[in-house]
Amino acid sequence: LRNGAIRTFRRETRRVPAVLVGESQGCEVHRVPRAVSHPLLHADLGGVRVPTATIGAMDPVRVLAHLGGAARLETLDRHGVSRGLLRRGVARGEVLKPLYGCYCLPGTSRADLLAASYRAKISCVSLCERAGLPLGAKPDAVHLVVPRDRGRRHDDRRPAGVVLHRVDAVWESDAQVSGAIDLAGDCVSEVDQLALVDAGLRAGIVTEEDVLGFKVSTAGRIEWLLDHADARAESYLETRTRVLLTGAGLQVRPQVAFSGVGRVDLLVEDVLVVEADGRSFHDNADAFTNDRRRDRGLAIRGVPVLRFTYDDVVAHPDRVVADVMDVLARLRR
Repeated sequence: LRNGAIRTFRRETRRVPAVLVGESQGCEVHRVPRAVSHPLLHADLGGVRVPTATIGAMDPVRVLAHLGGAARLETLDRHGVSRGLLRRGVARGEVLKPLYGCYCLPGTSRADLLAASYRAKISCVSLCERAGLPLGAKPDAVHLVVPRDRGRRHDDRRPAGVVLHRVDAVWESDAQVSGAIDLAGDCVSEVDQLALVDAGLRAGIVTEEDVLGFKVSTAGRIEWLLDHADARAESYLETRTRVLLTGAGLQVRPQVAFSGVGRVDLLVEDVLVVEADGRSFHDNADAFTNDRRRDRGLAIRGVPVLRFTYDDVVAHPDRVVADVMDVLARLRR
């Protein structure tokens, strides 16, 4: 390059300044860093402030890492990654090609890979699971959202095991978690959606205003969620047990503190403690010992305790209500 000219790389969206490195036969000699222009970090090269990935140019590993671990071939092409570099990356095991026309880094999740393949966003119960919100059952498919007008080619080779939601309001929303909870109403029961709302409220990632602004859930479902939501709930099973008992006409208060004992899951009619024992929190020796200590402390204070498991609440809800009613009747005699 001569006279301070700059080279523009093929497929780049902005120009990268050349750096003067010397002279040859009376002409200035410039070196242009091999680069791809996309927004990562910035670095100083020869006193020039150069945007993002101007170091390690067109490196498919860096570009894929920036794109979330997976991308379609045309996306990598737009970021300046050549097919030759992709082939070499695959040959070295640095890059994988698990799906037709789609590349990823080793260890990339199936959800991220499918989102890239479908040019979609992870949403619904898949995003709720990723956000750490409680689900009654682990999703057996990856849930994605795309614009309503997104078509699908007749020769599409992408895999099954995907639930594709075509909802513009969720696709365009910046509030991805609340949008996912809203969308989950199409795939889970109202009480399971309530457990997501409770957990979101408790974690501070969802507000009642967000719930009021749901676009997918019906007006009746939104009203029911707001009437029953409680940010004090600490688990899926606690929410489910609370709704079961309030639905039977009982007064239920969650997370009530007793001196010397601590907080209990539910206090029913101000006289009976109900503990919802999910396996994730109670299936170890320490938890077992602590539960018995708490039960003794409550018994000393004259407060009876009923403990119910996940199977009790989910598979035998009528039995749970009957047991609670029986104990309450005896306490009132």
